[in-house]
Amino acid sequence: MTPLHVIGGYLGSGKTTLVNRLLASADGRRVAVLVNDFGDIDVDGALITSADDDVISLANGCVCCSLADGLVEAFAVVRERADDLDRVVVEASGVANPASIVRFGVAAGFAVGRVVVVVDAETVRRRATDRYVGDTVLRQLEAADVCVVNKVDLVDAAEIVRLHDWLAETAPDADVIETVRCDLGWAVLDGDATEPQGSGFDHHDAHSTRTLEYDAPVDRSQLVAELEGLPDTVVRVKGIVAFTDDPDRAWSVQRVGGGLDLERLDTRPPERTRIVVIAAGPR
Repeated sequence: MTPLHVIGGYLGSGKTTLVNRLLASADGRRVAVLVNDFGDIDVDGALITSADDDVISLANGCVCCSLADGLVEAFAVVRERADDLDRVVVEASGVANPASIVRFGVAAGFAVGRVVVVVDAETVRRRATDRYVGDTVLRQLEAADVCVVNKVDLVDAAEIVRLHDWLAETAPDADVIETVRCDLGWAVLDGDATEPQGSGFDHHDAHSTRTLEYDAPVDRSQLVAELEGLPDTVVRVKGIVAFTDDPDRAWSVQRVGGGLDLERLDTRPPERTRIVVIAAGPR
């Protein structure tokens, strides 16, 4: 059976960056990558051989399938190609329990592959004690066969030692790998995997989501002020916008924790701007 790997981790930890790395270094591997949003994945246009609303086929042997219609539907699409695939990789949402995704995959006929959980070295211990999201973070780590400690360049050596000690207690069976910007290859998925125990499919209502929508380019200073003024309970902001001072170019807008990042992209903006704001806490 084709092995199923899940890349999990809390919002902003670096999961999409790792998926980008894997897609860029497929080297003949026949891989299906299931993602929440194609727009987050940096696929080289020269590699795309065909595309429709739900599937992108790449010349390097990979195929990307959207999870927009749901995990079960995406698994069904991939199962039709399973005989031609070496692996299936799922990028889980930032609040998902990877163990639940593995259970769905087993039920769909895939073999259990390694679960990789990416953590932000700077914030993971604090997140794990948060009254709203701590349970989500800990469940993700409990499911890990590999814990990728990302952004180690943002913390000092003493904190790295404390983090390793904490992970030895929190995820004692997981291999721990340090990295900066998830600079890893396919070897991160190699090795023994543990099938999750239990049969339930977890659902956590510890986050609320709000979508900001604009029909026209937005004022840069006004949007920055609005996003920087969001409460501390906001854990993730993500979207693509056009600004009134640069209406013909798309800008990526991201906030992880308290830091707001704007990046000019080499594409035209969408006709309608959508910014997703995710906050910890009950609805």
